[in-house]
Amino acid sequence: MKIIGHLVCQNGVEGILRTLDSIYPVVDETYVVDGGSTDGTLGILNRFKKSYNITIFENKFERLDKQRNFLLDKTEKDCWIVNIDQDEKLTSFATKNLRDFINMVSEDSYKSEYPLTIILPLINLVNNPLTIREDNCYNTNKIFYYKEGLRFVEPYHCHIEYEGQKLKENYEQITAPDGMAVLHYARLDQERYDKWEEDKIRREYRWDEWDPMSPAVELDKIWW
Repeated sequence: MKIIGHLVCQNGVEGILRTLDSIYPVVDETYVVDGGSTDGTLGILNRFKKSYNITIFENKFERLDKQRNFLLDKTEKDCWIVNIDQDEKLTSFATKNLRDFINMVSEDSYKSEYPLTIILPLINLVNNPLTIREDNCYNTNKIFYYKEGLRFVEPYHCHIEYEGQKLKENYEQITAPDGMAVLHYARLDQERYDKWEEDKIRREYRWDEWDPMSPAVELDKIWW
C-alpha cells in the first residue's frame, strides 16, 4: 500500500528537517506545499529534496484547509496519507513501526462508508522538550486513507469528511499502539506559549508524572 507524506509549511526553517526526518522511513514520498516562506525554508527543502524524496509545490497561503486540499489534489487516490506539520514530528517508535502497522490494516476496514483513519496522541511540548501539557488530544486526521471525495473542511483545525455527507467526527478509527504519537513543538516558542497560557488554568505534567491511564511509554522508547 502506497503511503504519501503531506506537509504544509511557511517559514519553518528551524524545524522542518526534524519533521521530514521523522516521516521519511514511513512514507514512499512526501509532498510539501510552501505558502510563501521568507526565512530560507524553500532553500532547505530544495537542498534536501533528493535525500527525503520530496516534491515541492508553492501555493500562496490563504487558509490551512485550502493548503491541505491543494496537496490532496496533487495526490493519487487510494493511498495512505501521513499529514504532518512543520512544528511536529513522529515519535521514534512511530517512525520505526508505523509503516508496518498501516500495512496490517484489515481489508474489511477499507469497506466503511466513513473516512478510514489511524488515531494517535498529539502531544504538546511546553517550555522544554521534556515537559508536556495535560490538554493533549487524540488526532483523527493525521493518518488516513485517501479515497475519492475526501476533503479537508474548516479553515484552521481541519477535519476530513466525504463531500456532501457532513460526517464530522464520524470515522472508521483504528487506534495506534502505545508509543506511536505526534510531538508538537510550537509551544516551545515562549511568545506563543504565553498566548496559550492566558487563562492559567491547565497545569503542566512531566513525562514521569503523566496520568498512568494515558497511553504513555518510557521516554527512551519514543524520543530519539
